[in-house]
Amino acid sequence: MSQEEILNILKEFGGVASTNEIKRKAKEKYPYTSLRRLKRNNRIEKFNGKWRIKEAK
Repeated sequence: MSQEEILNILKEFGGVASTNEIKRKAKEKYPYTSLRRLKRNNRIEKFNGKWRIKEAK
């Protein structure tokens, strides 16, 4: 699963979603998903236990 595909899933949830929500949605289309790469590349962040698209500063 690409970074853009994960970002699109987050956008479907309004920009904020839990890890399980993202994985559940991703498994409809993709057998494997990783949020680690997006976090490492500073594209998403965890806030109050949910993932969100990181705001540009």
